[in-house]
Amino acid sequence: MFEKQENVGGACGEIYADTGSWGKYLWNPLVAGQNFEYKMSNILDKPFESVFGLISVLPGAFSAYRYAAVANHADGTGPLASYFHGEMMNLPGASASIFDRNKFLAEDRILAFEIVTKKNAKWRLQYVKSAKAGTDVPATVPEFISQRRRWLNGSYFASLYSLVCFWKIWTSGHNFFRKICLMVLMVYNLISTIFSTLSLSSFYLAFYFLIDSSIKGTRDPFGGAGDEIFQVFNKVYIALM
Repeated sequence: MFEKQENVGGACGEIYADTGSWGKYLWNPLVAGQNFEYKMSNILDKPFESVFGLISVLPGAFSAYRYAAVANHADGTGPLASYFHGEMMNLPGASASIFDRNKFLAEDRILAFEIVTKKNAKWRLQYVKSAKAGTDVPATVPEFISQRRRWLNGSYFASLYSLVCFWKIWTSGHNFFRKICLMVLMVYNLISTIFSTLSLSSFYLAFYFLIDSSIKGTRDPFGGAGDEIFQVFNKVYIALM
């Protein structure tokens, strides 16, 4: 990939969940759900973003970079400086905002954005479907929550950072057509971020109206007790949230 295309600054392959021999780990709902999530990401998200040349995240466990793409500028600014900024915040006496501390939980996302928008450069990121690597996924609830709390915080704030700094696209060395394509991707990411922000309420509203219409309608399957049962389901859902 790097030899054939000189403007590829980073590449990643497909990471798949280890499902064990004969898929025995899939009996665990957590593993099965993550296996589905990984597959959907590698079937839809990564190839789609690869077309634009800006993959939101090159997984740190299975990716490669061209040093010229991550190298800093002569003034010390650049992708590597942004990548290691999170480490600098942990030094004694260092201070950082809550936004920065959450943002640099996903430093690989920051690095991906900084490579593509590097000033006066035209690097792109590529997804290589033929390259595959397996990974162990969390199989217990505490492990899963710990991982996802870090991932969700980091990815959300890193997405906000890329949206706020969209103007860096226009200081890069990409041609005008590619800059327009990257702006289209930014609009897509903006819509995705809005839906992600509202997802909790959207799921609740979908649950509310579906259950309400099914057990409180004229054909109440619970013999008139549909309203009471609905209130129980509703309160349990709210308690879980």
